[in-house]
Amino acid sequence: MIFYFSATGNSKAVATVLAKELNDEAINIVGYGQADKLTDAKTQSTIGIVFPIYGWNPPSVIYDFIRKMLRSGVHANYLYFIATCGDDIGMADRQMHRFLRKQNVTYSSFFSVIMPNTYIGLPGFDIDSDDVIQRKLTESKNRILAIAQQIKEHNNITSVKRGCLPWVKTYFLGKMFAYFLITDKYFHTTSKCTLCKSCIKVCPQQNINIVGKRITWNNKCTGCLACYHHCPHKAIDFGIFSRNKGQYFYNKHLGKHSC
Repeated sequence: MIFYFSATGNSKAVATVLAKELNDEAINIVGYGQADKLTDAKTQSTIGIVFPIYGWNPPSVIYDFIRKMLRSGVHANYLYFIATCGDDIGMADRQMHRFLRKQNVTYSSFFSVIMPNTYIGLPGFDIDSDDVIQRKLTESKNRILAIAQQIKEHNNITSVKRGCLPWVKTYFLGKMFAYFLITDKYFHTTSKCTLCKSCIKVCPQQNINIVGKRITWNNKCTGCLACYHHCPHKAIDFGIFSRNKGQYFYNKHLGKHSC
């Protein structure tokens, strides 16, 4: 059984391809995290969790799901994680190890898969060019196939790209990122907004609604940027940092690129 969390579709794509290779099932954790819906997972000896990296750390929604999973009595013999990232994951795997150790749980394997960049919330950060997107999507398929083979053999392995200065990224920059940038207080709509509700539909936290004739965010943001990337009118900005930057989501770009 493979659980995934995905905002722009990258992690969903990885989970879907992996499920096909392993003859397994890929399940979106959004709407699946309640204890009564985790009964089926109790019978699984192998469980995988696929998620994106935010600020060189696992997102809070993944920690919340794991807590629910453990409270429901789900304990797999072979537990593996796959983190999708635009470039590298820093020490995110060690953060997960520390978290699980406090729960008296260990994982068997941890992998990373490079996918197209989606973060646009700071100067100098933008989505990748079309050529880079094409390259990453093409290379990711071979990477997923290699990971699938490791999982089939139940190998205990850590195979990740940490990047340069991984400790600084996760333990210093990551903390700054979590404190200042995993927030919805910078989101606002522009005059292009038509109240189409696309942002409301894609928000995994049910954090967006309409008050009067205005889109509002309600302080439960996980930092996924799904609302920004899925807005069909490009009517959402994250402060001033997202102005004139691109939008990315997997299904849209799949039409232009092979994976």
